[in-house]
Amino acid sequence: MKKTAAACLCAAILAAIALSFSAGRRLEMQNNLDARIQQCRAELSFAVDHAEKYDLSDPGTLETVTSHVYAAYGLCDDPGLAGALYVLWNDLLFRGETFLDHEDLLIVRLNAIQEALHTQTSS
Repeated sequence: MKKTAAACLCAAILAAIALSFSAGRRLEMQNNLDARIQQCRAELSFAVDHAEKYDLSDPGTLETVTSHVYAAYGLCDDPGLAGALYVLWNDLLFRGETFLDHEDLLIVRLNAIQEALHTQTSS
């Protein structure tokens, strides 16, 4: 009788330990996902700020915006938004000179992606 009770107690303790590890791992994964979303938002904000505040005809500014868009692409887990960021990154990388006279178009595209990210994560 004592052996059965001790075995049940051990099994219950092992089950509790396993459940706590599982819950901790799930919480860690959710925290990592939230951190990636925040980093993606930050990279997009940096890109928008640079596009609005600095002259895009300066190659360094265009490279900085391009770099922040690529970083946001790497951090974005949503396939639709990642695709939009990838297309924008390619446009900046290979056809960046088209945005020199149309800075507003770049800012509109960045803001649309940023708004979509905000809408997607707040629902």
